[in-house]
Amino acid sequence: MPKKTINLLLRIALFTLILCLGTGAALVIGETTGLALADLSNAPVETLVKAPQPGTFYAALAGNMRGVYRSDDYGRSWQKIGNGPAAAIQTLAIHPVNKQLIYASTLADNSGSRLWSSPDGGKSWNELGLNLPANPAGQPPTISTLTIAPDNPEVLLVGTEGAGLYRLRPANGKYELVGGETMAQLYVKEVVAAAYHPLYAISTEGLFLVDGNTGYKIEGLPDAAVSLAIDPADSQHLYLGTAGYGLYHSEDGGRNWQALNAGLGWQPGVIMRVPTVAVDQDNPDHL
Repeated sequence: MPKKTINLLLRIALFTLILCLGTGAALVIGETTGLALADLSNAPVETLVKAPQPGTFYAALAGNMRGVYRSDDYGRSWQKIGNGPAAAIQTLAIHPVNKQLIYASTLADNSGSRLWSSPDGGKSWNELGLNLPANPAGQPPTISTLTIAPDNPEVLLVGTEGAGLYRLRPANGKYELVGGETMAQLYVKEVVAAAYHPLYAISTEGLFLVDGNTGYKIEGLPDAAVSLAIDPADSQHLYLGTAGYGLYHSEDGGRNWQALNAGLGWQPGVIMRVPTVAVDQDNPDHL
């Protein structure tokens, strides 16, 4: 088999591993060529996000290859943009309008997580003020997830480890708790939001829906929630990735669930974790 063909297959396999395994996957980036190599033993990927423009992704790497990397060809090749802030990046969020504006949080220290912004696509970084309330243990909260609010791109949805979910305006540092006291002490693992659709939060305590500023826990899930997607054509149609029972969907906003495991190879007694699920925005019938 020609060497070029082998290299291409390795890059495609590598990108697939990153999407499927998240932080469990790793990349080694050739800084001089900008290509992703096949060796997965170094430089773990801390986070991977899709940019608004088609085919563009950003990855934050730790270890000896710490920095921010960008791919403009659906993950086939990667180029290092910069070293990132002073500490390893844990979360990334890309502004949907100003595609050069990136937000990031870094590992917590004695003063809690730190929040950063980059105005030039990851080349340089500025620290933003972050004064979220302390968690129940009296410690500054650690940021677990960052999401741009779909109804207002000037607002960040900031999930924390044990201190709930907040709406934060980076321009002035103002914040408000999302979901009221019901969600005030949640460990938020993922926020799923779409314009004109309800807001959902996946936490260690289950799946929560935010209506206005009140949070409700969705009961009766078939298994622990790991991932969630909203049908862009119908906000009541949800797709749920579970910790062990595969993929489910609900057509009534989460009150009832049906399995969607046909063709996925799931069998009773076999654990099937679905860490990521997404709906094709151009064809909502495709996942």
